[in-house]
Amino acid sequence: MYSKELSEMEFTNLKKYEEDLWLCARCGDCALADKTVASDRDIYHPCAVKNVLGFEAYSARGRVMVMNDLLTGDLEVNDAIVDWLYTCTTCKSCQETCTATADGIHLPDMTEALRKDIVQNGFEMKKHVVIEDSIINEANPYKESRDTRLALFGERQWPDKASVVYFVGCTSAYREKEIAKTTVELLDKIGADFTVLRDERCCGSVLLRLGRTKTFENLTKHNIDAIKDTGAKTVVTACAGCFRTWKLDVPNEGYKYPFEVLHITEYLDRLIQDERASFEAPESIKVTYHDPCHLGRHAEVYEAPRRVIEAVENIELIEMETNKRYAHCCGSGGGVKSSYGDMADEIAANRIAEAEETGAEILVTACPFCHRGLDDGAKHRGSDMPVVDLPTFVLPYLVTGKKGKRAEGSELKRQFM
Repeated sequence: MYSKELSEMEFTNLKKYEEDLWLCARCGDCALADKTVASDRDIYHPCAVKNVLGFEAYSARGRVMVMNDLLTGDLEVNDAIVDWLYTCTTCKSCQETCTATADGIHLPDMTEALRKDIVQNGFEMKKHVVIEDSIINEANPYKESRDTRLALFGERQWPDKASVVYFVGCTSAYREKEIAKTTVELLDKIGADFTVLRDERCCGSVLLRLGRTKTFENLTKHNIDAIKDTGAKTVVTACAGCFRTWKLDVPNEGYKYPFEVLHITEYLDRLIQDERASFEAPESIKVTYHDPCHLGRHAEVYEAPRRVIEAVENIELIEMETNKRYAHCCGSGGGVKSSYGDMADEIAANRIAEAEETGAEILVTACPFCHRGLDDGAKHRGSDMPVVDLPTFVLPYLVTGKKGKRAEGSELKRQFM
């Protein structure tokens, strides 16, 4: 399984964070903090993984200790260490909680750095090899044919040129197809000048999260060139993972692009502010909102989705106990959903329980991967709470134009409950 002897192990990427690792004061806020000990911050046991698995090693404090021991040679990498390493969702909740530095200890970055080292030293999880091979061969992590990526849109012909590109993403294209269909329908009814890439490829997010970075370069160059060819000035995606990758990871990896990247919630928010779209529900509905980690903590987009929800007349938004910076993770990110499905379901079930406590009728989120994870969590819990992605939620209530003309085909009904 391993290409190097343990004595030859190198931690080139993790060593860049060696000084930061020693900044950890071992206070335990990242593992145990709640509002009673965290001043006025709405923090309640921030590590979703530790909340399920229980052991200190799965908290940020424990992970820092293990990483230090790996660097000093007091611990050696083995199968148990590899297994432990990939249980982190890299949700960034621990970093938001941490007060050791101005912006907290960057454990998600350290985790991904160590994952790079693990892969470079020949330690691999078979599931991750399968995922990368699928992306190399079929441009998606789901082992689906690349030729069927846009099959969900039927025979629709996409224009070569447009001012906006809708970047669909793998999860919406192959697993959460309704979100992709709804997003396209929404863009159509709003009157957006948009297109979809005929040869869109995986954004590479999952590869970065798993520490498998070699394939990322080819994917990124291809997608940037394909978008440039359309002449688009704006790229819109409804996937929080794709958004984080385009907005943060691609520039951080040294790539530049001549277009703006927006999450669908930001795009809708702009249209609402410009009075190009409005929404109205026929009766009062109480909803709560789950912040996707990649959209919220990583990209700091908190208010746009809330403004869109609250812009729908007759909708009442009720916040969960943990929200925005301190929102509990859904359990799907960082490769956890694919590697530890049962644990991901438990984490998601905990989030569903938190949503139920608000008294809301619908749980809205803004990411196909979160939608999938939370929906599985609801089933795991035996809950009947509907989980609805934001574009799907607002579409039936769409009214266009300043005169309030309802978009053709838009229906006002409680279709989610």
